[in-house]
Amino acid sequence: MHLDLVQVYNTKGALSYAGVRRWAQRFRLGRKSIEDDPRPGAPITAASPIKSCSIKKLIDLDPHITIWELPNSVGFSMGSVDHILRSQLKLRRFALDESHIYSQRSRKRQG
Repeated sequence: MHLDLVQVYNTKGALSYAGVRRWAQRFRLGRKSIEDDPRPGAPITAASPIKSCSIKKLIDLDPHITIWELPNSVGFSMGSVDHILRSQLKLRRFALDESHIYSQRSRKRQG
């Protein structure tokens, strides 16, 4: 089975031999799908509309705010802020010296 995967997906795209063995054993034990099993507890929601709005307002007020200032200003983790900036606000960061400033990809230069 592993050799078939390597032939189809090459060595870089194929699952390792140990991974194939683990999955084969899971299916032998009755697993029906490769989808993740449901996990207990509430889902993790890093990006809520309220969080997105508060970050957007800060950036609108100060377009030169650094990535290091945002989490402290809004009280969210760096990971949550980064996720909201990239996924919801469609922003990317630019490095200027040691400051990391976010700018909208599709926004035309104002000048």
